[in-house]
Amino acid sequence: MALLLLSCDDTQGEGREASERVATKWGEAYFNYDFERAAKYATPESRKWLAFAASNVYQADVDLLREQEQGASVSVDDYQATSDTSCVVSLEVDNFLLRDSIGKAGHIVSGCRFSIPLVRREGRLMVKMEGLPRSEKRSRD
Repeated sequence: MALLLLSCDDTQGEGREASERVATKWGEAYFNYDFERAAKYATPESRKWLAFAASNVYQADVDLLREQEQGASVSVDDYQATSDTSCVVSLEVDNFLLRDSIGKAGHIVSGCRFSIPLVRREGRLMVKMEGLPRSEKRSRD
């Protein structure tokens, strides 16, 4: 039974497909403000960043999220292996709440790209947060 449960773990697997799956699952949780679920796809040291993000959600942000008909959507834009045990997956995120400065309500944005680093530890792929995700500037090509 335990082997069956392990085979259903989203963080298992090798290569690009598994990395993209983990990054997408983490992104869907994180950008929809489900930090508890995002933690399941992140390294233990990433939890401090998830806790920090959760502690900076204000009532105005919650109200804005509740007004939305649909949540954030995440798709893979690119993949780059950086070593045998790490890679970076670029995610395109649409319809998500971008928080403003402290004390100000955020706003909904589309079309932002985020580079998400992943590492393999003890056979599991996990997102390794070294800070809060920051959007990249998009090229005008």
